[in-house]
Order: sequence, then structure tokens, then C-alpha cells
Amino acid sequence: MRPATALAFASLALACAAANARAATTEYQVSYAGNDRVQVEASFAQPTTRLDLNNHGSKARPNGQAESVKELQAFDAQGKPVPVEFVGNGGWEMKHGAATRIRYTLVADHDAADWAAGKDEVATKFDHSFFFASDAFFLLDYDWPKQPIDIRFELPKDWRVTAPWPQHDGLYVAPNPDDFGSNAFAMGTDAAQQAKAGALTLTWLSDTRVKAIEPRLLPMFDKLPAVYTEFWGGSPGQALTVFFLSDPETDGGAFHNSFAMRLATPLRPAEARVWEHTLGHELMHVWMNNSNDGVRL
Repeated sequence: MRPATALAFASLALACAAANARAATTEYQVSYAGNDRVQVEASFAQPTTRLDLNNHGSKARPNGQAESVKELQAFDAQGKPVPVEFVGNGGWEMKHGAATRIRYTLVADHDAADWAAGKDEVATKFDHSFFFASDAFFLLDYDWPKQPIDIRFELPKDWRVTAPWPQHDGLYVAPNPDDFGSNAFAMGTDAAQQAKAGALTLTWLSDTRVKAIEPRLLPMFDKLPAVYTEFWGGSPGQALTVFFLSDPETDGGAFHNSFAMRLATPLRPAEARVWEHTLGHELMHVWMNNSNDGVRL
């Protein structure tokens, strides 16, 4: 075989392999059903016998976020139902066979509980949007291979999604299960803002009750990412998504490419130093989380 022909066949084989890999990608589809109910359907590239949510504690919710999951159904590769059993600690197991497809309803009733970790690491509603930590929303097998996961949102026409994953024509792609589960997103009619902060593309969405803090906090993104990148010897990417939420107290929760910060309202200017400290702390955790997980840095 001539070298040029061999090269052409090799290129074709690689292209086919890449196409097959993408065809086998796990995909989640999210649609809003009204009345604070969200429908989730997923097809898996690799069958699973175990799915999990993070299991944050709440006195009002003995089973944590799992109590917001309703009507969970699982199916095998032939489309036959697979029995699913909730086994506690945010986990469900398939008792007779493996699932390649699931569907369930997620009820956005999380504000009815006082979460030990804070709503910034679970879920909340604000203005005209729903905020979720991904691992409080998506049932996921964390033992899946580190392959991309696609997320499609089929929402009302005037709704927007604010999420840390790269997207093209409405398809969001998380690079691996950890990145998919360890992030935060919002959906609703509220529009996020975006700006360049040094080498970082910053996207943020603020509850209107705390929007007044933006001029105090956003300039910190011009300096801190560069400092953290120098200290850790790398960056967790060139984009970051941030959510500013209203709450009785100030705190925050950090993920892979996103973090949420809740601020005590009504706002008190005397607490500006507390806001700055909290933002710097949570932003540091983005670098620290990725470094500890061996991701990107």
C-alpha cells in the first residue's frame, strides 16, 4: 500500500473511531414541566447498576436531596424496565440487570429545608431562576470512564441556562463525570452577565437582592486568579461561572469551574470585608479542588 493511501486509511479509521466515541456519549435531557417540576431523561454509554446524588444533611429531610427525586424509572438496552431501589445515602441500585436509560422528575422544593451545607451547595430559587448544584440534580454513576457527558436543555422560549460547561448551539458538554457532577448551574429568565477579567472569562448571575455588591467584588477577579495560578502552577481553565445568592448569612460553596456565594441580606456595607474574604476563599477552593483531583493543573 502506498504511503499516501495508508495515511488516508489511517485518518479515516481515526475519524470513524472518534465518531463512534461521540455516538456513545452519555446524554442528559432536561425539560421544565411547570409547577417547580423538572423532567430529566438520560441515556448511558455504559450500563450502570448504581446512581447517586450528593447526600447533604437536613433535619427536615432524612434522605437529603433524594426526597426531591420522584417517579424514577430505569430501562435496559432492550428497553425493558429494570427495578430500582433507593438504598439510602443518596444512592439507587438496579437489583436485576443494568440500566442504559433512566427518567425521573426533580421537584425544586429544596428551599423548604435548611441544609447543613447551605443552599449554595444544594439548590434554591431566586428572582425568576432555579439554581442547582449538579450533584443535587443529576443522578450519576461516578465510576463511569472519564468521557464527555452531553447535556441538552429543552426549556420555555424565554429561559436561559447559566452553566460552566462549554456549549455550542445549545449542547453543553462536560468533559467527564466529576466535572459534570461537581459544578453548579441555573435556568430561568434571568440573564447572566459576562466580562473578561485578565485571562479569565467570567460569567456571573446575581440575585437582585445582592446585586449591589458587584462593584465591590467583581474587581477581585482581575487579580486573584493570576495569584492562584502562580501559586498552584496552573489554571482550572479560562472560564469561571459565579452565582451570588441572598441568604440570612454569608458563606459559599466551590466546584470545578463554578462557585456560589450567599450573602447576608439585607446587605450591610460594614460587612464588605467579610464579602471579600468569602469570595477569595471560595475562589481559592476552585484552584484547590482541581489540584486535589488532578484535573487540569
